[in-house]
This record gives sequence, structure tokens and C-alpha cells, in this order.
Amino acid sequence: MGNISLLLKPQELEAKNTCTPFPLCPARGFINSDVRFVVKNRYGEASFDLPETIPASSPEDIKNSSFRPEKPSNLTIQQHGDKVLLSWDLSECATKYILRFEGLNGEEFDKEVSENSATITELKCCSQYDVFVTAVAYG
Repeated sequence: MGNISLLLKPQELEAKNTCTPFPLCPARGFINSDVRFVVKNRYGEASFDLPETIPASSPEDIKNSSFRPEKPSNLTIQQHGDKVLLSWDLSECATKYILRFEGLNGEEFDKEVSENSATITELKCCSQYDVFVTAVAYG
């Protein structure tokens, strides 16, 4: 008997979303999914589609799952007068971002944004801050 490998592949979706379908992995659930199974062995390849679309998970199900979006990457910080512009690469499947600012003197505050950039005006002049960006999915 030969080895059989089973690959799970979402079909091409209009949104071109690359997350894995939620029932197979909690990382997905943001859109309805069609699933195709592809079986390959030394004799060839066969595939079949699940007969029904897997419905999108509810925001509550995603919130209660263990899924966490990828960490934001390539954070850039630009200062323009008394404003600071932060930007970063989008995190797949994130629905919002939490920005955390921690000053060396113990001052701290958070800001929630839905885009992958933010203009900050709440920083004190001549102060140093550590900046953290966290991606969140329905949290």
C-alpha cells in the first residue's frame, strides 16, 4: 500500500483571502469558504469539493477561539512637529490594532485603530516612549 498525502486547499475566492477555513483552523472564519480536498500518491492525483460551503464563523466564535493574527511587522515611525505617524504592514485576518505607548516615567496609554497606520498627538515633548502594536481579530 502506498503513502497517501491529503492536502486541504481553499478554492479561489473573490476576496482572494489566504486564511485557512475556520473549521480546519481557527485562523479563518471571516468569509464563507469552499473547500477542495486533493489526494496525491504515486499513481496520480484526485480531488473533490465539499458539497456545501462552510459558513463564516461568528465574531463571537472567533473572539473565543485561540486564534491570534500574525504580529504586525515593519513598524515605521515618522515625527512631524508635534505629531507622530506610525505605520506597519497589515496583519492577515486582523480586524483592529491596539497601540500601546509606555513612557520611561511610567506614563502609558493605549489607542485602538482599524487601519495599519495612525497619527498620534498625545505624546509629551522631549519624552521617550516604547511603542507596541498588537493585531487583534474580533477581540
